[in-house]
Amino acid sequence: MALQIPGFDGEIKGFDPNSIFWLFIFYVLPLLIIFKVPLFLMNYNAKKFIESLQKDRDFAKAELIKELKSQGFENNGQRIDEMLEYFTINPVDLDPKGIVNKIDYLHSLQGQRMRQEIERFVPGAKKAERQNIESLLEIAATINVLFKVVRHLYLTAKKSKSIIWAMQTLMLKPFIEEIIEALKAAIPAIKRGNPIGDSIGPMVVAGFMKERIPVALDTVYSVGKGGGDRKLIFVKAEGPGQYGGKNWRRGGKIGRRVQPAYYCYD
Repeated sequence: MALQIPGFDGEIKGFDPNSIFWLFIFYVLPLLIIFKVPLFLMNYNAKKFIESLQKDRDFAKAELIKELKSQGFENNGQRIDEMLEYFTINPVDLDPKGIVNKIDYLHSLQGQRMRQEIERFVPGAKKAERQNIESLLEIAATINVLFKVVRHLYLTAKKSKSIIWAMQTLMLKPFIEEIIEALKAAIPAIKRGNPIGDSIGPMVVAGFMKERIPVALDTVYSVGKGGGDRKLIFVKAEGPGQYGGKNWRRGGKIGRRVQPAYYCYD
């Protein structure tokens, strides 16, 4: 049997049913292996990564609630979830003029709101204990944001069936894992009230301070003497606790007041 095509001098041989099988083996199957199988594996690994992030988020949240309960807080899961969903959107940084002050204002506003919420949760806790709880809240909120970002990328890759989105999700995995491990490792130290770092700077500055004059939120300073008639200003966080104070903003204000020769920050 032969099929004659009008306007074509040659012949095309009759249809062979086995050709469908070989067409699938040599053309369709390689395309599936090249595109579909890697996409499936990437989405599978991304899903496992998301499940791991969810466990880390639940762990940080449980540690936060445990610390709150130790200070007499009655568990209100809904209010804790609302606080974990709170985040700050940084201002537009295309114009660098004034960007530092804008970011500082937003971060100060964020810290102020968190402090108010913690005071509502545990009004009888000491200042240092409230600072530790605030740090735990920030850790849980940070892990929650990372979890949502990765889940968004995963769902976008799954919906669009794009291997590019799946690759982006997995490329972020090692960096996010390092951040998560660092945050989780800090939880026990924060619960005990231990400093993060060697704390040598505050100890050295505190050794030179004869008095502590409040100058800003959680920030104190002292004026000392150096060689000759030089004046030295020592600025550090008030402590104890996790707050770092506003040293970098208050140096000029103090300097105009006492006209020192050197600044010493923690």
